[in-house]
Amino acid sequence: LDALRRDASAAHMFALTVKVGSETRVVPFEEIQCILARGRKTAIVTMSGEHEVNRPLKELEPLLPSERFM
Repeated sequence: LDALRRDASAAHMFALTVKVGSETRVVPFEEIQCILARGRKTAIVTMSGEHEVNRPLKELEPLLPSERFM
């Protein structure tokens, strides 16, 4: 996970990089339990908590691996 944080170019293969407030977070796909649309925002639910992103789910969908997310 630390390697993914250092190498953002490789992160897209294993994780979702999102801006939460003023902070950029790398959320590994394997940690994501579900993703919920909340109007113009999206909630990414993981085992460790929930991250609310100021992007609609429609914008995040192309970034998600289709074999893991429907």
